[in-house]
Amino acid sequence: MNLLRYIKSRLGIIIFFIFMQLIFVGVTVLADIPWRESAYAGLIQLFFALIIAAFDYYKFSMRVKTLRKIEKNSLYIGEIDLQARDLIDEEYQKLYSIVHGELIRTLKEKEDLEGALNDYYKMWVHQIKTPLSALDLIVQNSAIEEKNEIKMELSRIGSYLDMLLKFIKLSGGNTDFVFENYNIEELVREIVKSQSIVFIKKKLYVEMNGLDVNVVTDRKWLGFVIEQVLSNALKYTSKGGIVISMEKCDGIYAISIEDTGIGIRASDLSRIFEDGFTGYNGRISTEASGIGLYLCRKITDKLGYRMTAESKLDEGSKISILIPFKNVRYE
Repeated sequence: MNLLRYIKSRLGIIIFFIFMQLIFVGVTVLADIPWRESAYAGLIQLFFALIIAAFDYYKFSMRVKTLRKIEKNSLYIGEIDLQARDLIDEEYQKLYSIVHGELIRTLKEKEDLEGALNDYYKMWVHQIKTPLSALDLIVQNSAIEEKNEIKMELSRIGSYLDMLLKFIKLSGGNTDFVFENYNIEELVREIVKSQSIVFIKKKLYVEMNGLDVNVVTDRKWLGFVIEQVLSNALKYTSKGGIVISMEKCDGIYAISIEDTGIGIRASDLSRIFEDGFTGYNGRISTEASGIGLYLCRKITDKLGYRMTAESKLDEGSKISILIPFKNVRYE
């Protein structure tokens, strides 16, 4: 490939050399110079031309190799380490240095701005949790009739704040994973308990099957995924209930959360894990943000898991978290 490009780049010189050889042959014929002497002179010219071309091709290849290296690491290379062949090369190298400097400056400003915003969001989330905790304590010690409803709304606000924190951490590439051996049933029971007010208010049943399995995972992040999926199921289920189960299939363990809610349209099913996608159900519920399941997929990807979805309209949905068998431990 390089040879063809080299020939193309030197096509003018090659044509000129061939033209000069034709003139040499013409002069030889007109001057009636013996063919043996003229052929010898021609071979000497061709020999030196090939030596010069080989050396020039070597320099061309090294130059292309250097430029490709710069192309792959353009953010880290401020100056082109190549000797300028002429004034045009010098100007190109100056232009590259100027553009590179502007790019680095812009990226630095963007990084500083994102860092400042992330710090502000984190501070805001932590500060807002203080009055929420105080409100929760007041509600617990009061005789308000709507106590359960208020507690449910406070829990939802806390859940949204937690989602915001997770989004900030994922956006910044900070996941602070801590992998340890956890029992899935204990984790799920804790999450279900935190949503007990919603189950009671909506009069929904909950079943848990086959969850007594130990998994090496990050409790906080896997717990967030399960909580988000369960929260979604509760949001769109008004009668019946939810079944949370775990079963082995083809070398993986699947934690499934199946509801008897409104279901998901077939046209929306393949897109529910996309950022900001709410689909038809998002038009029904003003609470839909299209962020929850997107965050879940991002987290499971980082954990080395997968997520799948099955649904039938007006019958319910089933979201599964697929954990590779190598993460499962028996004790």
